[in-house]
Amino acid sequence: MNTPDNVCAPAPVQRASNQANGELVYAIGKIQPSFPTLNLEKQYEAAALSIKANPDEFYKVFSYQVTADNQPDLTYRPFLYLAQQATWVLTINLVDSYVLIPDTPTQLDALIDTTNHLQDDYVMNGRLVGFDMPNSRADYMLPTVKVKHLINSADISIPVLADGQPANRQLALPALKPTTGLSGQDRAGNYFKSHFYQIVVGSDQQLLLEDVQAIYVQVQDTEPTRQVYEFILSSSDRSRYACNIDVTNQYPFVSSRLAPFAKSN
Repeated sequence: MNTPDNVCAPAPVQRASNQANGELVYAIGKIQPSFPTLNLEKQYEAAALSIKANPDEFYKVFSYQVTADNQPDLTYRPFLYLAQQATWVLTINLVDSYVLIPDTPTQLDALIDTTNHLQDDYVMNGRLVGFDMPNSRADYMLPTVKVKHLINSADISIPVLADGQPANRQLALPALKPTTGLSGQDRAGNYFKSHFYQIVVGSDQQLLLEDVQAIYVQVQDTEPTRQVYEFILSSSDRSRYACNIDVTNQYPFVSSRLAPFAKSN
């Protein structure tokens, strides 16, 4: 299948250095824990050694459980504090882009779960809250995001077509690079990339396009109180389809499903 050769979409990732606190973030990247001090790093190494875990088995260490004395039904995680004090970094296009902090204990568990799949890409939905040092021995700071929701990209369902084949076997994913996901257009672009196959399959379980040659993105200003972006997809047979993605609030969504595009006068 053809991939786009004329994509007018969000540019490759850049560091977000001048963004205001509270700004919404919707980004895609890999997540890796590290330790801000040598002392904490040594504590982690000792913990891993004590349970015969390899140094890169973060999940095994952070999730390790023991039973309380005389209370066989009560377990606790003695090394959970290491995950709580770790620095969680989201890397986009091989660039360290954000320090992540969990919004709730549930999101801390979600961060810990990512260490079971360190090579997978994750969709991170959150809010910018400031800046932090990814490591006390580093000489640069990264934007800090409070994580509201994490999704493993591999867990985003790919629709099965009417012929029984998954959509990704019939249509190539456009070659769009993830962005920092701070601007409205970048958040819309990341949502489009992560939910592409759900967008291009119609209610009859058929692909709406056979290929994607180009993508054009523009602001949809028909709703002035909303942040909506229109994605126009062109295929090799010169057909064009468009959909709208609304990024006004924390969670982006498709506000207008993909349909044949007719330019208004």
